[in-house]
Amino acid sequence: MANKPRKTTTKRKPAPRAKVDASTALSIGGALLAVGAAVAGFLARRQIAAYVAPGSAEHEAPDLALDQPHNDGSARAPVDFRPNMDAPMSPAEREALRPATGPAPTMVAPQGEMNSQTGASN
Repeated sequence: MANKPRKTTTKRKPAPRAKVDASTALSIGGALLAVGAAVAGFLARRQIAAYVAPGSAEHEAPDLALDQPHNDGSARAPVDFRPNMDAPMSPAEREALRPATGPAPTMVAPQGEMNSQTGASN
């Protein structure tokens, strides 16, 4: 018969807590405040720079303004947005636009292969 461990009546002492004095707490709080202010300043500066220099974006599209009438498809696109049909095409671009040929992918293995057979002999 196995011996059972004895039960003790002595209570365990809780682990001592780390004490943080006021100057340490103020230092940690000040450091967090400084990091937060730096991040907010960086983000605000990027936003201000975007508004100060409106021409710094790729291009302005006045035809997409909300006060412009909606295009119903009967009018042509602005000249800046039309493709150049006479532009030369590189061999790499031509190859990228070539249709894919070959067998279509399938989720089922071809019949007759060992992996597609089921049964006790596998």
